[in-house]
Amino acid sequence: MKPLKRVFGLLGLVCLAMISFIGFSYAQKPIVLKFACDTPAPASYSVGQEWYLAEVEKRSNGRIKFERYWAESLMPGREHLDATAAGIADISALISAYWPGRVPLSNVTSMPGLSWDLWPTLKAGLEFYRLPEIEAEWTKLNLKVVTVIGTSNYRILSRAPMNKLDELKGKKVRSLGLQAELLKALGGVPVAIVAPEVFDALDRGTLDGAAAPPSFITAFGFHNAAKYYSNLGLGVGGAWPIAMNMNSWKKLPPDIQKIMLETALPHTDAFARIYQAEGDGSALEKMRGTGVKIIDAPKSELDKIQAAARSQVWEKWATDRNKEGKPGSKVLATWISLVEKYTAQSPYSK
Repeated sequence: MKPLKRVFGLLGLVCLAMISFIGFSYAQKPIVLKFACDTPAPASYSVGQEWYLAEVEKRSNGRIKFERYWAESLMPGREHLDATAAGIADISALISAYWPGRVPLSNVTSMPGLSWDLWPTLKAGLEFYRLPEIEAEWTKLNLKVVTVIGTSNYRILSRAPMNKLDELKGKKVRSLGLQAELLKALGGVPVAIVAPEVFDALDRGTLDGAAAPPSFITAFGFHNAAKYYSNLGLGVGGAWPIAMNMNSWKKLPPDIQKIMLETALPHTDAFARIYQAEGDGSALEKMRGTGVKIIDAPKSELDKIQAAARSQVWEKWATDRNKEGKPGSKVLATWISLVEKYTAQSPYSK
């Protein structure tokens, strides 16, 4: 009888060990989050986001794993907000300028003519999106902002040289959103067409120019259709969120949530370096190599751009939000103050 008891005892221990092992293995299984972005993986805009994903995976010791869906492979870019809110994606890159009516206060981060430098815009954006009234705007959409991304200065690539703002008047230039409003205020004629159509329009002459950062221009080959690139620009594209579905966010352990939020700070440094310093730097060299002339207009012309932006775009935006019963003037003042604070600290300021 005793040997039989020993056998059953050993079997029991083996079963307990197996159950413990299975439980341990299950506990160690990583949390998989679906990530969506509208640009191809090799683009510097995507590489800057990949830095954040890889760093979170590293800091979590593999407990978080992102399933990457680049180049609209999960859903079209303009569907990212609703798809992420619904949980089709757990986390997405969201260009808030696409949905000004859904996130009206957050759209201030796309204000043109405020900064020519991406670094302070990202730093300001990270602080801005954590303000209670801005967090509330995203919470209503079932979303949690975890970090920020953006695009650098939208300078004007043109078929003919533009050294002064007077040479912009009447010219048809591809631009969108609030930047299009600034372009119009400067005397240009904004044309809203999707990026893949820009090359042919420049080549045929139905467009006189296109406002875009260097990395964007070389990604689509615009520099092969127009040979002048002026620093008469419309400013940084904006500070836009990478945001999570709120239900997915709440399911994460608190220490993982902490890692994701803390990683955002070094991410803003890395993104500015990858997109602006490295991406734009190599793109400008590529443009020069194909015969594009880089034009540096006088600072007085840039001052005129900012003055027009302030009087005809920024103030109108604030007034429109005020009429809607929202704190437009307060939010605009806060955004300007944050950008100016970080501009003074920028490692890229000349």
